[in-house]
Amino acid sequence: MIARSWVVWIEGLLLAAGVSGAAAAATISVTSTGDADAADGACSLREAILAANDDAARNECPAGNGADRIVFGLAAPWIVDLSADLPVVVESVAIRGAEGAQVIVYGQELYRMFVFDSVTDDQWFLIEDLILAGAYNGDSTVRGGAVEVGPGETVRLSRSAFVGNVSEGGGGAVAVVGTATAPATLHVLGCDFQTNSARGPVGGGAVSVFSDASAIVLDSSFWENSTEGLGGALYVNRGELTVRRSTISGNRSDDNGGGIGAHSAGGSVVVTIVDSTVTLNQAEADGDLAGPQGAYAVGLVGVLAAQRPAADRHPWPVVVDDELLA
Repeated sequence: MIARSWVVWIEGLLLAAGVSGAAAAATISVTSTGDADAADGACSLREAILAANDDAARNECPAGNGADRIVFGLAAPWIVDLSADLPVVVESVAIRGAEGAQVIVYGQELYRMFVFDSVTDDQWFLIEDLILAGAYNGDSTVRGGAVEVGPGETVRLSRSAFVGNVSEGGGGAVAVVGTATAPATLHVLGCDFQTNSARGPVGGGAVSVFSDASAIVLDSSFWENSTEGLGGALYVNRGELTVRRSTISGNRSDDNGGGIGAHSAGGSVVVTIVDSTVTLNQAEADGDLAGPQGAYAVGLVGVLAAQRPAADRHPWPVVVDDELLA
């Protein structure tokens, strides 16, 4: 059922763009675990992105054609070891690994991975069935270790894992950044975020939502992520965050909001938690291991809506630091 929903979503976007899906989109198969951009008899992930961006063949990778699909043509499990930051993705594309997330893209703890930022600020992107591990963003002026969503873009992350990614600029694994004229949107379904870290004052150990952006997180888990700023797992700054049927546990902030941190930054912020568990998170703003606001911290114009399930929804309650919300 989940897989079919993504097919419908992609087909709908293709039709909205005025193309006929199967007839227009190219499928580019990655056939190498290497990271070369060279005529070496195989198609690397790097070359596949460039072929999709340019709608032109890149060495052994076939040409893209509008909204493309990048798949992995070798038997899983396998690991793509990056040797540099991946190219910015500028055209709509679906990047699919193998069912069960047995394809790993590894940043060697040195390199960023997927930056989605089109010229027109209106494209869509999908990452599905991948493990993104060991990405590193060393630039404190940009966001996101493994994934950055630029203004106006829509990105969906499905059935994927984000492990051990680090950002010096907030959003250890994923960051979504919008503007007033080009809001950005992130959808996360069935993903796991573990041991990701955001260093410096900008928060969100796993996921950060910035400046007129929104994120919806469904059926996902956040474990042992950390930040020196707000929000050990998730951070929203002047935007909207909705978390449903998810678990946020064992995360840590050196500031406030061990699980979730939010700040209005001169605008407004809305955080909604439904049918979820937020527990055993730590905030250390006051120097001890528990700290204030270990579950979540929402400041200034922030609005927090923590809801128990309606009778026709899933039966589990919202839990915040092991206390049932009335």
